[in-house]
Amino acid sequence: MTQTLKNYWKSILVTLFTLYLSFVHPSGIKKFNAIQIEHLDKVVHLFMYGALTLMLYFEYKKAKPNAKNTIELVLICVIYPIVLGGLVELAQEQWFSPRTAEWIDWLADIVGTVLSLVFVFLYHKIKNGTWKRNA
Repeated sequence: MTQTLKNYWKSILVTLFTLYLSFVHPSGIKKFNAIQIEHLDKVVHLFMYGALTLMLYFEYKKAKPNAKNTIELVLICVIYPIVLGGLVELAQEQWFSPRTAEWIDWLADIVGTVLSLVFVFLYHKIKNGTWKRNA
């Protein structure tokens, strides 16, 4: 347990911050309520879960530098954020009034996770010099 805390402390903080933003009463984030951009909350979901996925991935790779892409990596970096997003939506509906479950929010969480994984893939392609530009 302490090894997990040591290896994933940043991911745990990002998870806690994500949970805070997901469950705080809307009046608790007045500065953001003043911004009137349609669907801004979907963009926030995308970035929250994208950041969580990136943090999980890089902490996993730091903790296990020689690990190849394994089921453990998929569980930690893909399944965990997606399941977390779905559970958050259910919890909002059940226990955090006036919050409601919006399945489009969960979709934004999933898109954020997938886009982060695409970023990781491209990052490794460029870092390893295997990125070839079509001329």
